[in-house]
Amino acid sequence: MLDWFSHNELTVDSRGRITIPVSVQKKIGEDKKYFMIKMGYEGSVQLFTMDLWEKEYERMAKSHFENSKDRNFLRHFTYGINQVEMDAAGKILIPAVLREKANLNDKVVLTWQFRYFEIWNKEAHDKFHSDDYNLEQTSDEIFARNNADKKSNE
Repeated sequence: MLDWFSHNELTVDSRGRITIPVSVQKKIGEDKKYFMIKMGYEGSVQLFTMDLWEKEYERMAKSHFENSKDRNFLRHFTYGINQVEMDAAGKILIPAVLREKANLNDKVVLTWQFRYFEIWNKEAHDKFHSDDYNLEQTSDEIFARNNADKKSNE
């Protein structure tokens, strides 16, 4: 999966579709033409291959949604969820509800995020990455926390 890393600038056509780059299609595999698409985080849309969606589904199915806060999370997590098909030309339709919510009308960015692809409005993506963000400090905190978690599980 490491070879999936990519950053692609695409255009949404008049029918609300994007064309998945051929290089990404090859990495996904010819047999994988169905995807799950849903609203993501920070205004992005998430696109899962079906095998990765099944893992995400299993992870969510193990969770308990017994109170209103948890149920509200689940409702937001599944907002706009749809199964979509990549056609022979490599096009995927982004459902209207997701295009509207994420403002995916013209230029978009498709990026790989370890378990799924993100689709961003290009301007929102550029703004997100232009904000003052301390990558070094945050990565130190995350890796320290992960190392502490590993030690506590040993």
